Amino acid sequence: PVYPSTDTSVPQRKQDFAQAKQLMQAAGVGKGFKVTLTTARFVELPDYAQLIQNWVKEIGIELQLNMLPLGAYYGDAVFGKSPWLDSVMGICDYGHRG
Repeated sequence: PVYPSTDTSVPQRKQDFAQAKQLMQAAGVGKGFKVTLTTARFVELPDYAQLIQNWVKEIGIELQLNMLPLGAYYGDAVFGKSPWLDSVMGICDYGHRG
């Protein structure tokens, strides 16, 4: 548990790379693919991005990281002028908490 308030009775998911590979095959991308994850160089975000990069490598996904200064990541905060809104895959500094 990370926090003292963690409810340890909640069942945790386990990584199942074999099942992930089967699902990739069923989706027609069994040989893997490349995708770019865009995020800001801000607090823990680069660490999260690298964790994800390492995890998906196990199933053949080549995750390229595009890490930007915080201001550049959010840009003008409107579609067409913001990597935050325009990226195919991204992590922001508030939405990933759960």
